[in-house]
Amino acid sequence: MLLVGSLKPNESLTQLVSGLIVVLTFTLAASVATGGGQQGARSALVGAIAANVSWGIINAVLYVMDSAFDRNRKFVLLVRLLRLLTRPQPCRQFAMNSIPT
Repeated sequence: MLLVGSLKPNESLTQLVSGLIVVLTFTLAASVATGGGQQGARSALVGAIAANVSWGIINAVLYVMDSAFDRNRKFVLLVRLLRLLTRPQPCRQFAMNSIPT
């Protein structure tokens, strides 16, 4: 598969739980609104699938934006480091400021 290993385990678990919460919330709301029965169950199922598909599209867009932002951040950091490489003191100071505490 193309996306195997794309998400960290904690991200996968978060996505699974949020999808489950969306389905349960939508199913409960649809069953209360329609009064139950076979037609209510069918509309709840269609609504839950539509909610998960839309949530998946939103997540995909956010993942692509986050990946692009992270890639750009690393590139900018590398360019700044290469510019400072010829001067030892500013390079050392830049490296010390870049290390998270």
